[in-house]
Amino acid sequence: MPMDGLMLAFVAKELAGELIGARVDKIMQPGRDSIVIALRNNAKNYRLNISANASYARLHLSEEKSENPAEPPMMCMLLRKHLLGARLKNLYQYDFDRIIHIVFEGMNELGDIVDKKIIVEIMGKHSNIILLNENDRIIDSIFHVNHEMSRVRLVQ
Repeated sequence: MPMDGLMLAFVAKELAGELIGARVDKIMQPGRDSIVIALRNNAKNYRLNISANASYARLHLSEEKSENPAEPPMMCMLLRKHLLGARLKNLYQYDFDRIIHIVFEGMNELGDIVDKKIIVEIMGKHSNIILLNENDRIIDSIFHVNHEMSRVRLVQ
């Protein structure tokens, strides 16, 4: 079943009901285009799988444990730096787009409480996972889109 805007609305609503208030325990990147976030909420553990695979882009909870590389990729280390210990504050879809916003509340380097976001774009070959700072500026993404790839939509 394709992950269209309507299907994604139901997924977002169900995930929000389970995960809002959960604390980030662990972040893994088992593949080049996927992230797994281990969360804990109400004495229960969750594994949020986020994939930006061109053929199988998706967002779902899973019980399955995946193999991780011996040395974590740069994106994984960056996510760990910004999100470990943070709480999932909100998870929503905007206007039936195939984009999910995951908002985390955590501390920055100075000890101030700030919001960080993960934007999950589920758009076939244009799928991406983007980390934003408290000012909604891009920190990094799974796939970088330059001028040669797209003149309209840059992600650097």
